[in-house]
Amino acid sequence: MRLVVIHSLGSLVKGDDTGVIAQEIEALGLPGVTETRDDGTKAVRYEKLVPVLIQAIKELSAKVDALS
Repeated sequence: MRLVVIHSLGSLVKGDDTGVIAQEIEALGLPGVTETRDDGTKAVRYEKLVPVLIQAIKELSAKVDALS
């Protein structure tokens, strides 16, 4: 999963933002984390991604603790 800088030209949000590629998240097979909009574009539902990331941090932390 790569972090990317998104250059927004839309009327609602202007300027740069940081995000991830929806297709890369979709390839992980995480249900409900991505969606396909009516126009066919993919989007990440970041509020659904946060719990996945918290669980990954917990698992990595446990592995680090086991190595100590």
